[in-house]
Amino acid sequence: EVISSQLGGMPREGVIALLVLVSLQLVSQVVAFIDLARRPEVYGGRKWVWVLVILLGNLLGAVLYFALGRRPDAVDPGPNTGQKSIGGAGRYALDRLYGATSEEAV
Repeated sequence: EVISSQLGGMPREGVIALLVLVSLQLVSQVVAFIDLARRPEVYGGRKWVWVLVILLGNLLGAVLYFALGRRPDAVDPGPNTGQKSIGGAGRYALDRLYGATSEEAV
């Protein structure tokens, strides 16, 4: 009631929708800033530009950053041995499902 009266008599449903929208905006901006801080490279190469886009663009700025600004992380393929290796938990799961492979049984 207090918030509704301060917003010029807006109906309760309108106040709830407004609070949900503001919460969504703040959460998306915080997540975008955290991702931007952790990411080594962004599209265009200038992180400060994306800070301004996220900050001044509100919800749309965060959406634009996630859609356009992020560069995919570089993936290290490792040595090319021609065989796929499964380590740790993956090997354990396969052994539990199918038993020890012939390489390990020898």
